[in-house]
Amino acid sequence: MVKFTHKFRSLLVAIFLLGALTILVIRLFFLQVLWHDFFVEKASQQQRLTIPLPPKRGKIVDCQGRDLAISVPVKSFYAVPAQVKDPEKVAKVLAKALNVDRKIILKRFSKEKHFVWIKRKIEPDKASEVIALKLPGIYTLEESRRVYPGGKLLGHVLGFTGLDDQGLEGLELKFDRYLRGKPGWRLTEKDATGREVLTSRRFEVEPQDGLDLILTIDATIQTLAEAQLDKVMEQFNPQSASLVVMNPKSGDILAFVNRPSYDVNQASKTSLDVRRDRALTDFFEPGSTLKPLIVSAALEEGVVKLSDRFYCEKGSFSIGGGHVLHDAHPYGTLAVHEIVSKSSNIGMAKIGCRLGAKNLYNYMSKFGFGRMTGVDLPGEVSGLLHPLSKWSKLSPYMIPMGQEMTVTAMQLVRAYCALANGGVLVKPRLIRKIVDRDGNVILENLTEKQDRVISRETVDQIVEAMKGVVSSQGTGYNARVDGYSVAGKTGTAQKADPAGGYSHSKFVSSFIGFLPADHPEAVILVVVNEPQHFHYGGTVAAPAFQELASALMRYLEVVPDRMLAREEENTNQ
Repeated sequence: MVKFTHKFRSLLVAIFLLGALTILVIRLFFLQVLWHDFFVEKASQQQRLTIPLPPKRGKIVDCQGRDLAISVPVKSFYAVPAQVKDPEKVAKVLAKALNVDRKIILKRFSKEKHFVWIKRKIEPDKASEVIALKLPGIYTLEESRRVYPGGKLLGHVLGFTGLDDQGLEGLELKFDRYLRGKPGWRLTEKDATGREVLTSRRFEVEPQDGLDLILTIDATIQTLAEAQLDKVMEQFNPQSASLVVMNPKSGDILAFVNRPSYDVNQASKTSLDVRRDRALTDFFEPGSTLKPLIVSAALEEGVVKLSDRFYCEKGSFSIGGGHVLHDAHPYGTLAVHEIVSKSSNIGMAKIGCRLGAKNLYNYMSKFGFGRMTGVDLPGEVSGLLHPLSKWSKLSPYMIPMGQEMTVTAMQLVRAYCALANGGVLVKPRLIRKIVDRDGNVILENLTEKQDRVISRETVDQIVEAMKGVVSSQGTGYNARVDGYSVAGKTGTAQKADPAGGYSHSKFVSSFIGFLPADHPEAVILVVVNEPQHFHYGGTVAAPAFQELASALMRYLEVVPDRMLAREEENTNQ
């Protein structure tokens, strides 16, 4: 047996103590030197409480300053899990009060976080009930909820936002970076239980509220337009319809309507099909509404005059390859202005051939077809204008009739604005200004005039021809507006049949025009997709134009430029 002397035992103890001290020193070296920053940050995180401070989203108002989209204050509930002493009981109470699944609340309580959402943006009366419960660890934060006072009014234009106030569709999406503002936050200290304590070290960054959009839309005109399109939907039961009102000089969009419609406040309950902005996304063959544009090109090129006469083949004209063109009525010889007013397909085909394929393509491109208008909304499509290399021998006959190409409602309105303003293409404008809460202009959207398409002399000629469309001898007689001269055009386009050729039962009926004809204040387009019982544009769309145009002239206080009733009376004498 080994005997340990007193001296040896003392040495062992000394070695053990020295080793322990060495380990302690090394440990302290790691904690205080090598790992110092890590543990300081960890301790700081445990003592800090960061609370988000959301900004208030900017408003959207019409040109008169009337609210279209606003944000109202609401309460949101969050929890500090460490302070919830009886999670089961609190979760059960909250689940019943807020209509939230109890298991979801319990799962959030179990997270090792110092801030978890329970439910956001609660109705004021319901929020008051929960606050009155005084549940430990449950707190409120003021946020805002997007509200659209008009409900269905301008729904496809405004769009809507998500739970975090991010824009999801329409203007809310397109201009989200201006509307949403910048969030702030409050950094404070908390005690061992996670509760906020007020100290001099509290730090806060205020949120920056979003900017306001001022639109070119006039809510009164929009209301009139929506009411008129609702009447069309009720009377003709079409699949869909669109209506656009635009100032031809500035490019300002005064009204923009699609049907079917939806309440933007209930957007989550609505299908994508109903929410589709059809005036920008749905394209169709323009039919006879293209004819004034073709004739204006032929006048501009000097290949025809309004007085030139064309034989219209008594309503049936073979163009080769088994293709036969037809008119709605058998016409003999018609002057160019009569071809427009009576909407002769055969007469237009002959004018198109005289103009030539290259000129046809160039002018359709100049009028903006085949490319997007650049309007201030997402989702716009370009329509279809085939490159000249893909045209067939029949194209110079078919395109003047409004076939073999597709347009959107917005493109068609824009093209007609060039006829109404003296021949210049303008960019559609939906946003007038972006301002801050103090009214300071951050961004002003000025009118963008683009290339001249046709001369003023040509415009004067085509406008005279288009006035004939709305005369007692024209296809647009139902678009007459008492006291005002109207220049316009009907459209009755057969829809393409998936099996080939064109349908004899499905049509796109339309009317587009402007008034007063010689100094227009507005261009109005009514497009009706697959109306029932009737399909001629002069029957389906022209009356809607007439009623809206009459109300619009009264609202804008435009002085009448003629008395149609008296003129008709003198004509019949």
